[in-house]
Amino acid sequence: MEYELKYIPSNPTMSNDAKMVEIVKQAAVETVGSEKIMEYYCMGGEDFSEFSHRVPSCFFFTGSGNREKKTDYPHHHTHFDIDEDSLPIGVEMFVRVVMAQLSEGKDT
Repeated sequence: MEYELKYIPSNPTMSNDAKMVEIVKQAAVETVGSEKIMEYYCMGGEDFSEFSHRVPSCFFFTGSGNREKKTDYPHHHTHFDIDEDSLPIGVEMFVRVVMAQLSEGKDT
């Protein structure tokens, strides 16, 4: 009996840049307030890791769970849905991070 195994490596480990983490945390505080921020650690695989190994990056989640709207099911659940009211929070986060990056090194 013979077989051939072709191993295709997956994505590298997701790694956040410490400086970018601080920028994202500050953006989150300014966007939703410190009381709504939580640190979350996981070992999930993610395509974003390809980017994080090339440029300073920070992966973050924007929560959209709302029990009243029944949008509090986890990803990959048959009842998963997103509360679209959370989308402006994500947009604001990205705008704040970009603005922080653009103003870095400039006197404001």
